[in-house]
Formats: sequence, C-alpha cells, structure tokens
Amino acid sequence: MEFDGYFQDNFRMTRNLTWNIGLRWESHPAVWVKYGAMEAFDLKNHALVLASPPAEQIARGLTTQAIITNLENIGVKFETPQQAGLPNKLAEDYNFNFLPRVALAYQPFNGKWGTVIRGGYGRYIFPIPVRTSYKDEMRQIPHGAGYSQNYSLATQSPDGIQNYLLRTNTFPVAGQNSANVVDTTSTTAILPNIGLFTITPNEAPDFVTQVNFTIEQPLKGNSALRVSWLWTHGTNMDQEYHYNSKYNPFAWEVKTGTKTPQGKIIGQPDYAATALGPYDNTLWGDSVLDQKSGWTNDNQLQVNYQRLFHNGISYQIFYDWSQPFRVGGNYFRDGVLYTAENYVSSGLGTITQYPNESPITAPVLPPARPSGIASYAYWHALDKYEDYIVDTSVPRQAIQFNALIDLPFGRGKRYLGGVNRVLDEVVGGWEIAGDGTMNSQDFYVSNGNWGPTSKIKVYKSGKKVTDCRSGSCTPAYMWFNGYIPPSQLSASGCTAIVTNLPSGWTPYQQPLDTNYNPTSACGKAQDAHYNTNDVQINLLDGTTDKQGYSPGPSGGGFGVNPYAKTLLNGPNNFVADLSVFKVFPITEST
Repeated sequence: MEFDGYFQDNFRMTRNLTWNIGLRWESHPAVWVKYGAMEAFDLKNHALVLASPPAEQIARGLTTQAIITNLENIGVKFETPQQAGLPNKLAEDYNFNFLPRVALAYQPFNGKWGTVIRGGYGRYIFPIPVRTSYKDEMRQIPHGAGYSQNYSLATQSPDGIQNYLLRTNTFPVAGQNSANVVDTTSTTAILPNIGLFTITPNEAPDFVTQVNFTIEQPLKGNSALRVSWLWTHGTNMDQEYHYNSKYNPFAWEVKTGTKTPQGKIIGQPDYAATALGPYDNTLWGDSVLDQKSGWTNDNQLQVNYQRLFHNGISYQIFYDWSQPFRVGGNYFRDGVLYTAENYVSSGLGTITQYPNESPITAPVLPPARPSGIASYAYWHALDKYEDYIVDTSVPRQAIQFNALIDLPFGRGKRYLGGVNRVLDEVVGGWEIAGDGTMNSQDFYVSNGNWGPTSKIKVYKSGKKVTDCRSGSCTPAYMWFNGYIPPSQLSASGCTAIVTNLPSGWTPYQQPLDTNYNPTSACGKAQDAHYNTNDVQINLLDGTTDKQGYSPGPSGGGFGVNPYAKTLLNGPNNFVADLSVFKVFPITEST
C-alpha cells in the first residue's frame, strides 16, 4: 500500500523570476502476506524466521507437517520474529518520507533576447519492484518444497539400482497410474544444501535525487535551442547478496590445502553438498538476501534544437551524452554481490604451473575487510569493488530526430494553388514525416584468462579479416584484438582459421598455456593444458590436483581480473523511419 500527500505553490517573485516550491509526503507500509505466509532468516543464529508459528501455518494449509518434520530432522531451527529481533511483519514500515521539489525560471537581460534559465531540485520515490524481491520470497521453504520420483536414480529406485526402467515393464504413465507416485508425506525427501531467498527487514523503497540546469534560447525561423545538464542519484537499489556462495574448487584447495570435501554424512562439516559454504557448511546452500544496498549515479548533457511548424516545415533534433553508473537494481542479471570469502589467491595450498605456461597475471583482490564485522558480512567498499560499473543498457551518446514536411502542392499552396477541388484531391495534401535514432553501444570485454596481456587495440571497421572457423569463410571486421586460439590462426592444412589479421596483432589477454604445435594434426594433439588456465595445486597431504586458475567467483569476474571492468565502444546503432502521408479532404470539416 501507499499513502501520499502533496503541496505546491508557485511564486511570481518579479517580472523575470518565478519560483516553484513543492513538498510531497509518502507513506510506504511494509509488505505483508495474509496469514503470515512469509519468512526471513536470522544470520546471527542460523535460523529460519516465520511470521506465525509452524503449527498455525500447518493448520492454514500454508505448509505440511511432513515438511516441518523433514526440516527439523536435518537441523533447521525455527524462530519467531521477536527471537530474531525483527518486526512482526518481518519488514519495516517507511511512513515518514518527505520529498522536497524546488525549481526556478529566470529571464535575464530584461527579456530582450528571450533567454530563459531554468533550474530544479527534486526527491522522488519508486515502489519496490515486486519481480525482483517478493515474487521469490513467496515460494521458499516451508511454504514451497520440491518432490520428485526419478527411477533413473539409485536412491529412488525400488531395488536401489540406477536405471530401474531398463529392467521392468511396470512403470507409471501420467494420468493412468501416476497417482501418489510422488510421496509428499516423506520426512526424508528434503536434504541439506537448501538455498533460501529472503528479504532484509529494512526493505526501503527506491529513492532518487535529481538536479537540473537548463538554458533556453529562441532563435530565428520559429526555432529554439535548449541545453540542459541533469544529475541523478538513486539509492536503495535492490541487490542479491549471496552470503553463503560456495568456494570454487580452486579457492578451496588453495585456502585449505586439502581436496574439496566428499563426505556423505548429513550434518558433518565435510558433507559434500554443503562443505564449501563460507557461512554455513552443514545445512544451508547458496542463499540470497535481497537487500537495498545498491545505488546509481548519472551525469547527462542534453541538447535540443526545435523548429516549430512554419512555412510547411517542422523538425527537432536531440543529442544526449550520459555517464550512467549503477550498482544493483537489475535482479539476478547484474545485481549480484558475493562475500569476500570467495576471493582466494594464496593459502595452505601452493601453486605450481605446468610446463610451457606463461606467468600468471596478478589478480586485483578486494579491499581489506573492516575490523569487527563477520566474515560473511556486507560492506560498502566490497560492493563498489565488485559491482560499480557503467550501465551499458543506457547509450553513452544518443541522437534522436523527427521532421514533418508539408509538400507545397495543391489549393492555397505555392505550386498548383489554383487547381480545382477534383484535381486537388490528387496533387494536394501530401506530407513527408520521418524520425530516427543513432545510439552508441558499449560492451565489456571478456576477462576469464590469466596469461600474457597487452594493450587493447580497437580497429573498428578499419581491418577486414576472413573468418573460416564455422566451416565456410566469411568476411568480417576485427573490431579489437580479442583472443583467438593459435590453432585457429595457423593454416597447416586446416580450414577453421582466421586470416588477414592486422600486422603485429597480439591478443589483449591470453590463457596460461598457448603453446601450439601446428604440425600436430591441426592442433588436435596438443598437451593436456593447451588453451586453458590450468595449474597444479600442491596439497598438504603431498598429493596434487589440477584446477583452473580462478581466484574469485564466476571464473575471474567481479573485479578480480584486471580486465573485469574494461569497457569498449561497439558499432553505432542507427534506425530511421520515413513515411509519406496523404490527406483527403471530403468537406470543409471532414
């Protein structure tokens, strides 16, 4: 729900100065779900928080006794909101939000030149997006649980052996004999490694602050020029904080000096399904806390030239330059944040590189953790390190235009103005209208390799190559010096190659092993680590293990790779639309 009130007054201070002053009040009570079908998570006590007791939720049909029993059997603890120190509705009310708006318009030079200067400041609120938070919140345990019957699995086969359907002619057919095949009364169907999605109790609405400054100047020919600067700052953008995102195998083995755990006993720290969790390694899986920690910043220059309709012609052209930075606010796509525990480049396990590999490019590790906070805790500097990037969904530069031309033919027009009504139906009433846009496009370069690096060279459409990797040769442009494996650059009787590369071409980033033998069956019989970032990890028990070098989440992204936030300009995108219109007058008013 939302309750609002608004006051505004306009003051004509002098003949050349006008003020607009407003104040908006908005009340945003916390979201609630009927009968308390909602949950939260107590990070301090590792407990699931329910808005109403499990017995009450069972009685209302919001969960089942089997689900509650199953969760308790594997160690899930339940808490009330009071025990967790949370509001009864599990989220805070935001009822006292005061949003000022102030603007002015000033005409200098006593109006002699028609110049107008405008400026404004405003605070605004956008409601919490349901699709990025509450939708996922509503289907978590114990209000939602998944059951299955898979006869291919040994654990669900009647004889305890996998692929049961290969040994029997009796099997369920949906709609015929499938009733009760899936057993939802089981109290052993839910296993540890449960991934939760819960909201933070301070689930505040999104706030936006805007400041703008504009100069408008009338010009000859019924036209005007408008130049504006606009600054926008948003806060409380939603982010998905993965506080128990598991170590990747490389990070685990380097940090601990041991092989990734493969234990089978539920509840033990080495239980394979949960052992790699930095927050909880016995019960919970990769869990998400939807929190309002993101922010945005944008500086924008806007230029608009407009000619009003005069002598049969009108047109407008807009130019926008924007520098939009954003953290969060886009669901799981790029609003994801990981704990600093996921970044590991040294520890009890040591790294030995394989023969023929290049030296490892040093990672860019997160800033130091502030003192006095838990290992899984969020802090602002880590958020900025991981996710503060230019928002490529907003064009850096954009041009928009539109025009209308009334062709000067027909009665009352410059040409053929004296024709009769019948002929005017043919030659008169013609108009041409058009509009178009031209947008710049930016993209982030890939950043998963850890071998040699060199300066990025952007060729755009200046260097044409021939790309035969698909099996048919296609002319293409080498936009920049991205990585192409050596086996795709050397002929040696092979057809899947790229030729006519620029002189002195070198990829900006390469894997650790690029040692290619062109005489070895078109590169198919290379050493086992060719075109990879494999390294050998020396474990404490004297054994070794092969892992891809990955000192951070998702194979080296989120700031840890030197090229993680490298942005390049792509080809411009141009769209135009031109139309011819014909007006048919029937009567004076039709």
